[in-house]
Amino acid sequence: MLVITGKTMVYLCVGHPTDHVKAPEVFNDLFRDRGIDAVTIAVDVAPEDLAAFVEATKGWRNLIGFGLTIPHKEAVVPLLDELDPTAQRTRAVNTVRRLPSGRLVGGLFDGLGFVQGLRDAGRDPRGMSVLVVGAGGVGRAIAFALAEAGASSMAIANRSRPRAERLVDDIAQIVPGVSVDVGSIGSGRYDLVVNATSLGMHEDDDLPFALDSLAPGTVVAEAVMSPEVTALLVEAERRGLTPHRGRAMRDAQMDVVARFIGV
Repeated sequence: MLVITGKTMVYLCVGHPTDHVKAPEVFNDLFRDRGIDAVTIAVDVAPEDLAAFVEATKGWRNLIGFGLTIPHKEAVVPLLDELDPTAQRTRAVNTVRRLPSGRLVGGLFDGLGFVQGLRDAGRDPRGMSVLVVGAGGVGRAIAFALAEAGASSMAIANRSRPRAERLVDDIAQIVPGVSVDVGSIGSGRYDLVVNATSLGMHEDDDLPFALDSLAPGTVVAEAVMSPEVTALLVEAERRGLTPHRGRAMRDAQMDVVARFIGV
C-alpha cells in the first residue's frame, strides 16, 4: 500500500484532458518495484495555463519532473531551460526533469520507444516505406525516429497541410538520406502506416484513415495507448493487416525515461 509522507517525491503527467492517461499506474508500479518513495498523479492543465504551470514547477522542490501528453508536447519547448539532442531536433518534448537548481530539462523518447517497440515485435523499420498520419508532437517524434532508423521513404499526412510540410522540411534537412514528402493513405504503397493522431482515444471517434487501399500484411501501428486495442486495430486485423499496439511505444521507453529523470 502506498504511503505518502513529507519525504515523498512527486512525478506528474500533464495533459488536457487527462482521463485517458495511464502514466500514473505505470510510474507508480515502477516506483514501487524499485523501492522509490515517489508518487505519480495526472494534472489537467489547459493550454492557456501551461506557461504559468511550468514556471511554478521550478520552485517545487520535491518534484522529480513531469511527463507530457496531448496537447502540450510542442508548446512546452520554449518554456524549458534545456533540451536533449532529440528534443532539439524535433522541437517536441514528452519528459521533463527538474534539476535541484530548479532548471527544467526536456527530453523526447516517444520515437525511440516506437522504433524499439517495432523491433521487439520483429518489425525492423529499416528499408520500409512509411506513412505517418499526424504531424503533432508524437507524430514528429515517430517520423524522425523512423527516418533515423533507416526507413527508405516516408510520407506525412496531416489535417493541416502546412504542418505536414514543416515536418517534411525538418526531416529533409536533418536526415537527408530518406525520401520524404507530404502524402496520404491513398497516394502510395506502404509497409507501415502509423496513426499519430489522437483519434481512437474515445469510443465515438472516427477512424483516423481508411484502410481500403492497404495491401494484406501492411503494419498498421497506433500511437494511442488507451484504449489498448483501438477501433483502428480491430478493423486492421479484420482486413488481414498487421496491427501494432501503442502500448509497445510506452513500454519500450520506460527504462530510458526512468534514467533520464534519475530514478
